[in-house]
Amino acid sequence: MEIAHIVLGHHQRIVRTHMGVEKIMKQNEKIPLLIWRMDLLDKAIKTWGIDAQLDMLVEECGELIVAIQHLKRDRVGWDAVAEEIIDVEIMSGQIKLFINNNELFGDIETKKYERLKKRLEKHD
Repeated sequence: MEIAHIVLGHHQRIVRTHMGVEKIMKQNEKIPLLIWRMDLLDKAIKTWGIDAQLDMLVEECGELIVAIQHLKRDRVGWDAVAEEIIDVEIMSGQIKLFINNNELFGDIETKKYERLKKRLEKHD
């Protein structure tokens, strides 16, 4: 079963609902879901605190590393790796929300993508 979202265009994607059913979701339908997710991330940080959530991020990163190693040895499938990626993304989202500096993240992300672009250009 494919876990990844398939991008159809700038404003639509195929997504799996909580029941596993695929549907096309328009950009404006995602806004309530994004607000709900950000609210959950904010509540988690406020409930357990930044130190506990940093520890959890470290733990989730470790579990992702283990899942990748197990995948390479054919002990787990891509679904196990996908699950750990989502766990890392959820914990990272909490930390990003705590830091609360979209400009900083945007600048760093742009630099990282530019670096990747240059590396790919050198590779070709």
